[in-house]
Amino acid sequence: MYRTPSQRIIAGLIPNAWPLVLLCAALLLKWWSTSASLEDLTFLLGPIARIVSAFSGETWSIAEGNGYLFPALGIVIDRSCSGIHFLVVSWATFAGLFLLRKDKSRIRSRTVLLMAAAGYALTVVVNSGRILSIVRVQQMGITLGPTQHEAFGGLLYVIVLCLACLLLDRHLRHSPPPHALLA
Repeated sequence: MYRTPSQRIIAGLIPNAWPLVLLCAALLLKWWSTSASLEDLTFLLGPIARIVSAFSGETWSIAEGNGYLFPALGIVIDRSCSGIHFLVVSWATFAGLFLLRKDKSRIRSRTVLLMAAAGYALTVVVNSGRILSIVRVQQMGITLGPTQHEAFGGLLYVIVLCLACLLLDRHLRHSPPPHALLA
């Protein structure tokens, strides 16, 4: 199939544009999250509250303007507990692992969306686990100050993200390239 020089240039730019597209999308999401309200973050906070409720057996209510109140647990899951920053980092990292593949011609928007879904699922699960773990620590009589609370969450996020990236990288290295599946 003959391609004109402009078609060849565009065809060469598209696979190489993904890093810039991902970076811009990640920066836009981070910028949006700085002014996001509690209602804006319901897509993260709602599932997290339901998981915490399911595993703790406690009910919650929405404390207007504050977050998801769990009176029996003594916690409020507010916008700072949403994990939006972890979502951005995990999504960009997962998509970045695909971009590091030698066969970049198969990077499509569906791959980026799949990595966004994987980052979302990981964020909801890890953030719910983080909250439940902190509740359990408090129930054992250990009080965490704000710095320890953030450090605990940060450490958990780093460990889980490293493990998830190692698993994804291992999967990508041991799976055949997409075009080999068609042969």
